[in-house]
Amino acid sequence: MTALEKAVALNAHRVMAPCGIDKRILLLALADIESSGGKNNVPRWEAAYAGPNLGAKDPQHRKFGGYYYRKRSAPHVKAQWKRWGDPAAHSYGPWQILHITAWEFGYRGDPHDLTKTAVCLPYVIKLLNRRVFRHGDPTKGARNLADVADAWNSGTHRDANIPHGYIAKVKRAYTRRLASA
Repeated sequence: MTALEKAVALNAHRVMAPCGIDKRILLLALADIESSGGKNNVPRWEAAYAGPNLGAKDPQHRKFGGYYYRKRSAPHVKAQWKRWGDPAAHSYGPWQILHITAWEFGYRGDPHDLTKTAVCLPYVIKLLNRRVFRHGDPTKGARNLADVADAWNSGTHRDANIPHGYIAKVKRAYTRRLASA
């Protein structure tokens, strides 16, 4: 059993997944897709969260920053960019959680520490419970694996943005993990 699998086994019970979704398998399948099961655990650049960048191809981004950096409703993005600079605009760890997302759920540490499973996992679970499963509310939260994959990849399963390819990858990873359990 890997360190990732051990951490998931100890914490999966905290996920508010609906009946029919194996919480441990779900966490492992998402990590399989996002980082090859924690093996490709490198920070990834998320341009939409970055401040003004003179090297950016997009003239708007070069002058004003990424989409979420520019939004008036997200002053915390600018604050994190000011404090941490470039690392604030990255996703980290086996589940590739955005630093700004972990910050929204209470994380106050160095962005690079989110590459550690033990640091990252509590915020991944908070993200799943609050944004994906909506505290277990079946009228608002994800109800099946496709909804979970959609929400994990695009922020919500309740919009027109449906990442079909990503959903298929998560379903395959989930099925593989379930078969080997």
